[in-house]
Amino acid sequence: MMGARFLEQKVKDKRLNIEKLREQNATLKSNIVKIEQTLNNKKKLSDVLHAVDFDQLSIQKQQLENRLHDRDKEFHRLKATNLKTISVCIYKHFLNMVVSEKISEFLCFFFLPK
Repeated sequence: MMGARFLEQKVKDKRLNIEKLREQNATLKSNIVKIEQTLNNKKKLSDVLHAVDFDQLSIQKQQLENRLHDRDKEFHRLKATNLKTISVCIYKHFLNMVVSEKISEFLCFFFLPK
């Protein structure tokens, strides 16, 4: 009897093991299906994106870089012009001050009572 119980337990353990393996197998099969779908989606996407698209993007990038460079040069030109204009204005203001001081000295010299 003891041998029969032992064998029944062994059979029961083997059946449980087989059931676990079937569940794992089903999970792995569903994972394979999901991964294959993902792979197919990536293949479809790669068919859509051709090398021509990447070439077009690189051309657009170069055009944008050229426009940016041109705008940068224009900015620096305008900045330099602005600095020159400010310098001239300051110099004119200085000359006006000098001239006005000279005129007031001149007027004081001739029109002040002696």
